[in-house]
Amino acid sequence: MIYNVAQLLKGSNGVSIDAEIDGDVVLDSEEFRIVEPIEGMVRLQRVTNGIFVEGEFDVTVEMTCARCLEPFEETFTCQLRELFKPTIDILTGAIVHEQSGDGDFYIDDHHQLNITEAVRQNTILALPMQPLCSETCKGLCPMCGKNLNNEICNCAETPSEHWNALKSLTFDN
Repeated sequence: MIYNVAQLLKGSNGVSIDAEIDGDVVLDSEEFRIVEPIEGMVRLQRVTNGIFVEGEFDVTVEMTCARCLEPFEETFTCQLRELFKPTIDILTGAIVHEQSGDGDFYIDDHHQLNITEAVRQNTILALPMQPLCSETCKGLCPMCGKNLNNEICNCAETPSEHWNALKSLTFDN
């Protein structure tokens, strides 16, 4: 997901090219694993202070269900809208921007624009905070730990003895 943007940087504002996003990218983390190549389209457009990248991509990830702890796959469509700033002026070779840890994206010294980190960040933003294999997932039995989607357990639903003190409470009307 690296694009040579030297010609775009030489062009005037508004000049753009369309490019495909395709490839196996290692974006895995504790929360998810990418199981299919990422596919999508982006438009790279010359703007006053760099290259504006806009598009969308589809990513299929494997996650763990928050209720039953089983792995499952889901496909997300993610939006990408980021500004990439050049580090070197294409005409003079002078340093334009120093790369810093301020969260901005930069075009490298060879005028290569790498969208991998932007794709990774936007993928993480698209993931649910509590991923569920299905809306009707029953989860695990709190007593024996059996997956209630696969089998019914014989545990009696007895409240914890920590709550027994509440049984003696009475309320006056």
